[in-house]
Amino acid sequence: MGDSGIGVFQARHAEVLADRLISTLTGPAADAFETQLVIVPSAAMQRWLSQRMARSAGICAGVEFRSAAWLAAQVSPLPSEQELTLLLHPLLGLPGLERLREHAAASREADSPLRRVARRYLSYLEHRPQMLEEWAAGRHRLPRDQAWQATLWRAIGLKPDWHTPDLPSLVNVFCPGTLSQRLRGILARLAQSRRVDVYQVSGSAEQTHILAALGPVTDLPDQPRPQTLLGHLQDAFAAEGEIPAAGGQPKVPADQSVTVHLSHGLDRQVEVLRDTLAAAFDSDPTLEPRHVAILTPDVAAVAPLVTAAFQDSAHPATGFRLRVADQTLAENPAAALLLRLLRLPDSRMEAGEVLELLAEPPIARRFRFGPDQLQRLGELVARASIRWGLDRRHRASFGLDAVVQNTWIAGVQRLLLGIAMDGNTLAYAKTVSPADDVDSSDAALIGSLAELVARLSRLFAVLEADATLPQWIATCQHILAALTSFEPGQEQALHAALGRICEDAGEASGHQMSRWAFTRLLQREFEGRPARPGFGDGSAVVAGLHSLRWIPHRVVVLLGWDAERYPRSAPHDGDDLLATDPQPGDPDPPRQDRQILRDAVNAASQRLIVIAAGRDESTNREVAPAAPIAELMDTLDTLAPIAELVFHHPLQPFSPACFDGSAPRGYDPVSFRGAQAAIGPRAARPRRFAGPLPALPQDAPVALSDLVAFFSHPARFLLRARAGFTLSDPVTVAEEIPIDPDPLARWSIGRRYLDLRLAGNEPANITQALWLSGDVPPAGLGSRLLEVAGGDVQLITRRLPAAAAAPPQVHDMVLERPDFTLSGRVTTHGDVLLNTEFSRLQPRHQLVAWVQLLTLSASEPGPWQAVTVTKSRVHALTGPDPLWAGQLLDSLVAVYRYGMQTPIPALPRLCELFARHRRTGQDPADPAHRNDYGRCWEYDGDENWRAFFSYPEVLTLPVGDFQAGDPSEATLLGRLARLIWDPLVECERP
Repeated sequence: MGDSGIGVFQARHAEVLADRLISTLTGPAADAFETQLVIVPSAAMQRWLSQRMARSAGICAGVEFRSAAWLAAQVSPLPSEQELTLLLHPLLGLPGLERLREHAAASREADSPLRRVARRYLSYLEHRPQMLEEWAAGRHRLPRDQAWQATLWRAIGLKPDWHTPDLPSLVNVFCPGTLSQRLRGILARLAQSRRVDVYQVSGSAEQTHILAALGPVTDLPDQPRPQTLLGHLQDAFAAEGEIPAAGGQPKVPADQSVTVHLSHGLDRQVEVLRDTLAAAFDSDPTLEPRHVAILTPDVAAVAPLVTAAFQDSAHPATGFRLRVADQTLAENPAAALLLRLLRLPDSRMEAGEVLELLAEPPIARRFRFGPDQLQRLGELVARASIRWGLDRRHRASFGLDAVVQNTWIAGVQRLLLGIAMDGNTLAYAKTVSPADDVDSSDAALIGSLAELVARLSRLFAVLEADATLPQWIATCQHILAALTSFEPGQEQALHAALGRICEDAGEASGHQMSRWAFTRLLQREFEGRPARPGFGDGSAVVAGLHSLRWIPHRVVVLLGWDAERYPRSAPHDGDDLLATDPQPGDPDPPRQDRQILRDAVNAASQRLIVIAAGRDESTNREVAPAAPIAELMDTLDTLAPIAELVFHHPLQPFSPACFDGSAPRGYDPVSFRGAQAAIGPRAARPRRFAGPLPALPQDAPVALSDLVAFFSHPARFLLRARAGFTLSDPVTVAEEIPIDPDPLARWSIGRRYLDLRLAGNEPANITQALWLSGDVPPAGLGSRLLEVAGGDVQLITRRLPAAAAAPPQVHDMVLERPDFTLSGRVTTHGDVLLNTEFSRLQPRHQLVAWVQLLTLSASEPGPWQAVTVTKSRVHALTGPDPLWAGQLLDSLVAVYRYGMQTPIPALPRLCELFARHRRTGQDPADPAHRNDYGRCWEYDGDENWRAFFSYPEVLTLPVGDFQAGDPSEATLLGRLARLIWDPLVECERP
């Protein structure tokens, strides 16, 4: 062709087109210093072309790669979506736009509906420019309910300008994909003064028709297809122009150049990918990571799964070079954290949510919250009764501004008071009381928390007001500086994106917008801006459907092309005029996705691997693949024996089917050991306690506090003392205002009420302190709870013995016995060792009083008595004489030492019931008592007990090497029950 006009070159393979382009670029040029311009569809295509040119010509220089959007902006620039949106705001009041005004008024803010309108106008500019020209001239044939679109467009007054750009004499457009009407018009205008060459991979009949309308089409001679099943599949696609239907074609050998792997969910598919790539590299030593392209419709979902799966140190795939490309800025940790902080005022700021936010590395680094500090913060937050809400003003948006307790501000104030004041006092400041158990060592941590909460409070005040776009950008930068500290380089892309947002808005950036509108704008901008591309560095690439389109690879893997992700649906807005009158070249996501599948198949030069869902991961029921994948399998069925091409993978990677010698095989050594265990002999489930622990040193002193804690819960004390942990439920941070406290919370409130009353405080002052603690329900609910608690406390105080009025006396004891030394401290009132409990009398309460009484009786002359006062009754014990008390302590310490070597079934409630049955002449083995023992086990048998024992086996455990106690008892439970409880019952006082 001559020096101007459009030439179209078409071929089935991108390599053929690339070679034709390279020969043009490296051929004789009228101006040796003129830069060659190549319009490419993606960064991946740019990298592939430049590397191919460098290999062919020895160097790739003097070539400028640009996108089609850049070219369009040089010839006929359009406003950005943000700029056009801001231009629409002042036009809402015009006549004829009543319907749009109603729609905008129904939204929380007008920016979102106007942005949809702006997006629609930009789509019209791209695909129906002539229609907009008619609207601008006052002509339209729209129905009455759509006439507002033409009215608003005329009010905007936007007329695209045509520029004469300073471009080279040759413009090369390589693989533009879909050619919109606007792009075709731009190419035609450029072709009036220069030469325009369009290179396109052969596609559908519609695409061929559009290309023919541009100019004469030259079909370049294609390279021969491989004589494999893959080659026959590509020929079938080329012959039909679409994915062909099944039937009538001869069979070819199933040479494994095309395989389909059906498994379960996306996480399992990534595991299948890992083994499939390991098998591919294992079978072909010439295959390198750069030869593999992994295409998925959902990069955001696949990226974390791939990162985790290919970092498993045991799997050989750990050494593979693999890079995830096509991630957007929305996946950038800095961008995600900024959006989370901007949305924080819309949340309830629940305690758990904020604690998770504080654990984010940038925030934790900024305020020096390490793992230990974060754990302690959780404890302090629970201690300060922080539930949700920043402060009273924040709660006002939820209609609860009258409830001032349980907010972050109130909780931090309680913690700060707790540093300076004792939480057990009745002191308070305004509406908060000091928190309990706050150490002076917590001062720095609480100070950091207070500073963070104060900054959030100031930030919330700023976020309430509308602001211009530059002001919002400045606010974002302030948020990042005040609340975060990123590693070097982590937030550079974010700051660059924030700067570009202002540039795109242009003159319209002075428009005031709300935080909600700005946050949505930011979210869309982040989702639309790609992160740094990662193509052409020698790694296998995981990418979306568009970046690697047409680029040839030896192995192409289609991962996660499941029905819920592919093909994309095409939802249409009711006001979208493109949907009512579709034309060739219009956006059609389902059709485009089907064409992308065809292009991906065509790009594979050696192997095509399809990994998709074949069964539901929850029910294991068979699920149908996506329709295009099913049609692909139907086509394969016409070409080769389909049973030899489709592989069904089990749900678990450690299934023996993965390692039975058939293909495909598993490569994970950990899963292989699991498969061996699955088919091996079944061994009995090992006990958590494999054998006796080393005995405690004979000369080790015994603390009274340890002895008391042991007999209260032997299993828990064993785990804590010898292993350093317990299996109790972890402490959770409550996130609701205590409207209806659970029994444990009610007991905690009553226990504090009782402690304060016994300390001599008046009920009115106690009530005030409990109100300010934040643990009591608000309004009448709390009044009723405190009234009930006060009544119970009054009942307990009335039952106190006369000796309770005597001043307390502290006894520091060191008891020297032949086999041990026991030390501890108890407090008495006169001759009474007094315990009070805000609950019903429990067996463990009796054991606590009994161990303390024995120690006191053996250490100091009596007579002593132990009195336990509860809501249900008063329990009294008379101290034995010193000789007998010492002997009983010898027995209990022997049980303690034995229980510190091996778990013993000394459940207080269960043992007490057994001893009572023996004492009353009943047979504990009588089936009539089985339900009673079962209830005791359910009450006492928490996770600590269940780690070692099970019911009803715990009732019949043999004595073993435990020699103490009554030899007539044949079970370990029976001997322990009689040894512990028989002496206690003898010393009970009526």
